[in-house]
Amino acid sequence: MRTGRGPENAHAALILAAFVLSSLLLLCSCGAGAVAAGCTERVSWPDLKGSGAEISFSRDSGIYSEKGFNLSIKASSGYTIAYTTDGTLPSKDDDSGRSTVSVSVKSGGSDYLVSHRDLMLLPDFGQKGLYSDKGLPGGTVLTAALFDKTGRMSETVTKVYFPGLEPEKSFPGCIIFSVVTDPVNLLDYNTGILAYGAVYDEWKDTEDGRKQIERGARWDAVSNSTQHGKDWERPALIQIYDKSSIPSAECGAGLRVSGGSTRTKVQKPFSLYFRKSYGPKHLKYTLFDGISSYDSISLKTGGDTTEYFKYKILLIRDLAEGRDFLIPFSRPAVLFLNGEYWGPYILQEKISPYMLKTRFGVDDDQVVIIKDGLLEDGIDADYDLYKELMSYAEKDLSDPEIYAEFCGLMDVSSMADYFAVQVYIGNPDFEQYWNDLMWLTRDDSYNRGRWQYILYDIEYSAGLYGKEKTSPTTDHFTMIAEKYPLFAAALKNREFFALFLKSVKDIGSRNFSPDRVLREIDALKAVWDPLMPDFYKRYGNTSQKEKQEVERLVQFFEERYDFMIPLLEEWQENNF
Repeated sequence: MRTGRGPENAHAALILAAFVLSSLLLLCSCGAGAVAAGCTERVSWPDLKGSGAEISFSRDSGIYSEKGFNLSIKASSGYTIAYTTDGTLPSKDDDSGRSTVSVSVKSGGSDYLVSHRDLMLLPDFGQKGLYSDKGLPGGTVLTAALFDKTGRMSETVTKVYFPGLEPEKSFPGCIIFSVVTDPVNLLDYNTGILAYGAVYDEWKDTEDGRKQIERGARWDAVSNSTQHGKDWERPALIQIYDKSSIPSAECGAGLRVSGGSTRTKVQKPFSLYFRKSYGPKHLKYTLFDGISSYDSISLKTGGDTTEYFKYKILLIRDLAEGRDFLIPFSRPAVLFLNGEYWGPYILQEKISPYMLKTRFGVDDDQVVIIKDGLLEDGIDADYDLYKELMSYAEKDLSDPEIYAEFCGLMDVSSMADYFAVQVYIGNPDFEQYWNDLMWLTRDDSYNRGRWQYILYDIEYSAGLYGKEKTSPTTDHFTMIAEKYPLFAAALKNREFFALFLKSVKDIGSRNFSPDRVLREIDALKAVWDPLMPDFYKRYGNTSQKEKQEVERLVQFFEERYDFMIPLLEEWQENNF
């Protein structure tokens, strides 16, 4: 059988959209059995009521110890089998004309997506990566359908096989995500979410496009991949392998590219959304201790340090644990996209009202989330609550009565801890309406309905790139106060400043003490170092940059306390 249609045949793919969705909703009835077991699916014809037939696979989806094997597919009498082995949808051209076929499955799988990397790499910025390497692990995506005697094609069934994969050896301590979607959803010029596509070609001819290309500002590029919203969400089949050779969980989901400027990097972050239109409304599986239901999850790449200090964001978060703000749960993961190795990722809770409900037992209908100064979740009227809070940037918070009003709206303990971390780690990529995330419940059911902070997007800090704006001897206290008027207003209150200074001292001497930083680096390196050789094969070897950035971070925290504390104490003496 052919390996499938190219990404240029988008129109045919859209016609078959119903088949894509039905494929994602078909889950194996014997998925909980031994991995060697076969499986039988019942398929139907969406336009023919009451029609149906069976298609059987001699092996079900899973991880296999053999490096290759043959499997058989059998159809009910009177039907013929069409199939592909690269994630593309089968068509009439793939009809075998037989009711029984044998399929060869080998380790390494297909390089269909990687072979189309020119559709994904931004053409004017010299991007490299997505290299083909036969030594990389991979799986085979087998998509099959039946044709009846009239030539009508049934719904499709998708199986994913990983022969010769050794997760404990290659990805120790990681959960494995297999995400399958029609390649058209990823590569199509007009609609593909991984393609630079039509959006980029239109942008590059604008004044802004020409300017950013001339200055090499890849992070400001505009492409298909930088688009947001449900219009850029595509149906996908998700399989999760968690210390098991068979899928620990399997369901349909909506796939989007996520993040900010990381969307323009070669390895892109993703979000997965669980909706009734794809299958279950929620993913029911324990990805993190105590949390077994999710409406969405994120697969992060590492942000600004994606290529060479992938776990930096985890390092900062782990060190900041125990403070009075929310940190999303996360764990290391490896992603296979249409069976192709896509690299190590950070699996993370996605901030949403439902996520906060599972964490704190709040009513998700009462949750309001503000991200970068905009209403992320809630009703339009909720933005007035945020504007009321921000109005205190123009008030005299040194007045005890006004400060008491402010404390009724803002959890000042959360604020003090949050800004203490941002200042201490030296984050210049943070201001009142940028990389700023907070939430509350509209009623008083949780934390008396006060605003509190969520820590995120913090990797552009602690010596990154060796720049002055991330230096241990840069005054990020003044820098952040100038860019965050509400924080500047709160600093005029003696009580708040004392709370903030105490938090900085505690964070510096305990959370981010040099000894603790080194211990945490060693613990994370034990997990992430084994994952990087395969990453380098796929995206290019950046190991020397990783070593350099780790050294810069260690030096940063060795010097930071002795610079920051005298500076803050002097400010206190001069202002109170």
